[in-house]
Amino acid sequence: MDLPPEIFNLVCSYLPFGDRVRCTGICRAWRAALCADMRRWAELDFSSFGPRATNQSLLAWTAKAGPHLRRLALRRTPRITTAAFTGLAKRNSQYLQYLQLTENTKVSATALEKFLKGTAALVRLDLSSTSVNEAGLASVLQYSRVLTHLKLDQCGNITGEAFRAYAKTESNSRRLALLDVSVAGTHYRSESVALLARSCPNLRRVDFTGCQQVSQSALVGLKDALTLVSLRITGIDTSHRASLSINDSLLLMAGECTAIEVFSLTKCPTLTETGFSYVALAWTSLRELNVSQCQQLNDAALRLLSLSCSGLHALLVSTCPRIGDGGIVSIIKNLRALSYLDISNNANVTDLSVKTITQLGASLTKLDISNCGKITGWAVRNLVNKPGANFELLRMNNCTRVHQDTVLTLRAEMRKTKISAILD
Repeated sequence: MDLPPEIFNLVCSYLPFGDRVRCTGICRAWRAALCADMRRWAELDFSSFGPRATNQSLLAWTAKAGPHLRRLALRRTPRITTAAFTGLAKRNSQYLQYLQLTENTKVSATALEKFLKGTAALVRLDLSSTSVNEAGLASVLQYSRVLTHLKLDQCGNITGEAFRAYAKTESNSRRLALLDVSVAGTHYRSESVALLARSCPNLRRVDFTGCQQVSQSALVGLKDALTLVSLRITGIDTSHRASLSINDSLLLMAGECTAIEVFSLTKCPTLTETGFSYVALAWTSLRELNVSQCQQLNDAALRLLSLSCSGLHALLVSTCPRIGDGGIVSIIKNLRALSYLDISNNANVTDLSVKTITQLGASLTKLDISNCGKITGWAVRNLVNKPGANFELLRMNNCTRVHQDTVLTLRAEMRKTKISAILD
């Protein structure tokens, strides 16, 4: 090896895990130098190997890292199975801080549970789309006392029962350190929502997207999460009559959780201008709001939002049939920091909204006007003259009054913009 050891080590420190593994096969000198200090293998990311990552390679490299292992990433590695985690469970993983195992159902829930019992130093855990169950989650809550980020998206065995059991056994003796919890697409239940909020006094972000067993009444349980800044509840069950209406639930929650910056609640037919006003007036620090497919929202609601939430960056109001130019124009005129606007599938939006965007939407970089049948090619053509930041994304699929020649002209003049225009 011609390079001085100091320079060689410095160069290797910048290489990702996969490249370092390949370097060990160049020659014996390189292999010896790379394996001389096992701290160099503290972060192992097998994701770049994908289906080539095997149980044997995982066990071999984790053995080399030994107690220095801090980060282990296994995204989309289908050949990693129960045998690997059974072997890992027998080793010293007490200093592991980050574990990511996603899109893998070949590691059994039992093997995960045994392994997680020995990971007391875990800070971040992502087990999305795996077979982890409530027993495994219970092990995490009991033993990983410094865990701050937990992601269990699309895990069909998760119902939140582990949080109920934890609340009963631990009582008030120890609160969880969790800041960020995502259980999107699971079978998480409404009765576990309040227990999550009470057990995690510093909870900042929670995602219940697609949790159909979480109902609108669960919002009341989140009022104890006083530090919450992000709440995504799109896809929860709002069809059944609850003890409290969605408007009353939002009133209670808005009065307690005043720091919300990101809020997503779509497909909610009972959300009215009244309930929306509680959100707009209480959460003035909102940066992102998604209330698409809420049939009762109207222009008055958007006018109130435009006067209350001056720092809003992203607004999604797709498929809100009572929204028209009045609300959109008010949004564009008053929210000068807005960078993403989705007004697709709104039949009452016309060229006036697009004209206002062209004149005043200086900060807007992403716009979706798909399925807006009253918008014409003339208005869209003038978007090229918009002042300020250039468009990064422009969607106008199925705009029946926008023709192909207009799209071709836009693509020629806005070469750096990704334009999606599927026209009938």
